[in-house]
Amino acid sequence: AGSLSAAAKVTLYQAFHSYHEAPLHVFEHTLKLPVDCGMFLFGLCNAGVALQNVGHVTTAVLGALVVGKTFGIVGFSLAAVKMGFALPKGLSISALFALSALGGIGLTVALFVANEAFVDPGLMGQAKFAAVLSVS
Repeated sequence: AGSLSAAAKVTLYQAFHSYHEAPLHVFEHTLKLPVDCGMFLFGLCNAGVALQNVGHVTTAVLGALVVGKTFGIVGFSLAAVKMGFALPKGLSISALFALSALGGIGLTVALFVANEAFVDPGLMGQAKFAAVLSVS
């Protein structure tokens, strides 16, 4: 009593491992690229970014978002490994760098911070432009 029959176990296994054939899964993967492109263009159009605003703030914000976050995530992950924690099974150091680079994509937060941090419209535009560049 209380244990699953062999037929029930097979049915559960098939339900959990045949997700790649599910219509929703196919739909999701079919529309991923168009939706990603649309989201990028939506962000670009609605960020209020003038494309001629490039300066020192652009370089600093872009460097912080892309390089700083990447090496920050990798650095603290490797520090955790040194303290005895393990990386998730199957995650290599090179994959950790790749995933950490995704952490540098901070468009919405960076746009919000740019609005709050800079009073000068020129500096605000430079910071917003760097945020938009970080996702491209």
